[in-house]
Amino acid sequence: MNAHRTTARAVRARSPWAGVVAALLAVACGTDPVGGGERALEEALATSRGEVSPEARVWGAEPPPLAGASPHRMTVEASFSLRVGDKETQTVTIARRIDRRGDAFRIDERHALAHPQLTDGEYEDGREAVFDGRRFATRRKWSPWIERDTLYGGHATAIREAYGLAEPVLTAYEPWLRWVPVAGEPELAGLPVRWSSAQLDPGGAPPSATPAALAAQRDNQRAWPQWLGATHRPQRVVGSVAHRVGSSEVVALELKIEGTATVEGKQAPFTLTLTMKPEALPEDADLALPDEVLPARRPRPWQMVEEVLGDALNPIYVRK
Repeated sequence: MNAHRTTARAVRARSPWAGVVAALLAVACGTDPVGGGERALEEALATSRGEVSPEARVWGAEPPPLAGASPHRMTVEASFSLRVGDKETQTVTIARRIDRRGDAFRIDERHALAHPQLTDGEYEDGREAVFDGRRFATRRKWSPWIERDTLYGGHATAIREAYGLAEPVLTAYEPWLRWVPVAGEPELAGLPVRWSSAQLDPGGAPPSATPAALAAQRDNQRAWPQWLGATHRPQRVVGSVAHRVGSSEVVALELKIEGTATVEGKQAPFTLTLTMKPEALPEDADLALPDEVLPARRPRPWQMVEEVLGDALNPIYVRK
């Protein structure tokens, strides 16, 4: 999803307000499903030794989100709007639909960025992924389906990131929020849950940080929740969350935060909304791979070019 990162960097370079826009797009982009890193490789190698359960052979050492849930459709939506001046509004929205039945899943995701400094005023993109319990394929919006080798755990990374949008937001505003237990539906997606209502903590605040430290947090995908909580002060909070009983795993969420962002000495009002809503999986949900899928081990011309040219490759074409 390099185009998202390129667009986010371009917007951020022109506006100090776009840090959260860039960060949310980076979260939406997630990790490249082709490579899961050393951890995923170690998990894959462990599952080849015949010492693990059938579930671990599919998911590795870490179980997937909502493990053991009944077949369900999870709708995840996030929106962040920032009003700068009387006419300029910047908005990023992320919409995900996750269909899940046992190990199999399908993810359909759409992103939209509306920003006055973009050439056409807005930017739209998305991605899809499907895992039938054995084979995994992905595609960028408007692009062909490509099968991915599950050895590196790309399917596990995809499903974890699909459910994981709430975590950085809740982490960012943890110092500002109080969660009060309330009554609610005792079970969602076949899982027992406990409900809490969100309240703004008047005395809450994250630790103070220097401008240099804040800038470093904004440019670090792992640290940006701390930057968000420190620079986007909430003034009104409404919402509720359902956690899985016995854990901090979020099963359902509805949260709206309004407040004032202060970045580089400038202020602007913002609104952040986030919802996660599970429902029964429709009977006609299709979790099979498409008929036309490019093979995982297909020839890759660009990799051949890089291998042949080596250091002679023009720097402008070197991937970073």
